[in-house]
Amino acid sequence: MSNHKNVIQRTMAWVESLREVDKPFGRFRMSASTDDTIFTSCFAAFLYDLLGGINKLTEIERDEWLDYILSHQNPETGLFQDDFDKSRNLSQAHDLRYVTWQLTTFCISAVRALKGELRYPLAFLKQEDLYAPENIRKTLEELNWHSPWGAGNLAMFLGIMLIEDAERRGVGVSDPSVQYFFDWHDGYQNKKTGFWGEGKINDFHNGLFGAYHQYLLYFYAGRDLACKEEIIDRIIRFQNVDGMFAPQMGGGGCEDIDAIDTLVQLSLRSDYRTDDVKKVLKRSYDAIYDLEAEGGGFIWGVRKRYGPWMYIKTLFSIFGHGDINYWVWINRRFIREQQLNPVKPRHPEGWVSRGIPIDESDLFSTWFRLLAIAYSSKIIETSESHLDWHYLEAPGLGWFQSPEEKIR
Repeated sequence: MSNHKNVIQRTMAWVESLREVDKPFGRFRMSASTDDTIFTSCFAAFLYDLLGGINKLTEIERDEWLDYILSHQNPETGLFQDDFDKSRNLSQAHDLRYVTWQLTTFCISAVRALKGELRYPLAFLKQEDLYAPENIRKTLEELNWHSPWGAGNLAMFLGIMLIEDAERRGVGVSDPSVQYFFDWHDGYQNKKTGFWGEGKINDFHNGLFGAYHQYLLYFYAGRDLACKEEIIDRIIRFQNVDGMFAPQMGGGGCEDIDAIDTLVQLSLRSDYRTDDVKKVLKRSYDAIYDLEAEGGGFIWGVRKRYGPWMYIKTLFSIFGHGDINYWVWINRRFIREQQLNPVKPRHPEGWVSRGIPIDESDLFSTWFRLLAIAYSSKIIETSESHLDWHYLEAPGLGWFQSPEEKIR
């Protein structure tokens, strides 16, 4: 579907089709064939907020939604917990701490979107002495930075919770614990790439996919981010021949927003390669709209077996990359993914009990796809440039403000 008109109305109607009407308001299935969880309730809240639906809720609907989300907060630690996440395909990379911290940050954003407040402070920060610089440093350094994508997420979760706690105490991002979080990142940043992490994989896509999560907090805090030009260079290089940023082709909800959000935010802060940035965003904008499903919503990405022409295009992409090591890595990744089963269902750890068919639109993918469209419209003229998008106010995923709007 490539009709851009009325995308907000189409998407809201599709979201409503996923609501569990026999339960208190705020319960939504992840997709047509999957279940509803506390995670999917948050994702629906993010879409309601982005598309202007929060203000149309009745007081009863809003209160029921808030009560459901807040019922998951542990009064002793302040963390949000899901009683069923252990049965949802947890892994070594996405263990119980990862999913609990992730859920807590999602719930913080959802509660703010619904104009509510947390019931309890994030007491675990004090209980684990995470205000102390040496313990913040220890926590960050113990992350597996040879897997920069996962480490970057965990670092973001910690940063969000430190900021939320500092704002709750009335101190804000000037709090010493928050400032030390950024000081550590300033010192550890790879000045060649602008990313964080260890090993050669950090130079390529995974380095960006991890670093994006820290970038979000830099922008939220109004903290200057070093290496803007190096980051822009890398993102432009990472765009595939299909216009998207997943190295295996076909795009990916996370991969594409990581590149697009970062590129837009940096372009609002730098005049570097302005024309090239616009060309990149125009290509990705068109590619993302092709992912809108016939029944509404957006899919995660296209996963299929490609014919010889795509292999040829990928091989000849060396002329655009300018880095033989990167060219080898991207071709190996593409060929490996093609040898595996590219159309297997997506099963995000801890979120839902059943895998999401790769060709089925879902709440999380739709949220990220619409964010990418909205963000791109800040730089390039699109049919959505004049729409009244609503962005989350809490730090982290879905937050957005232009530098001139940022007063903190």
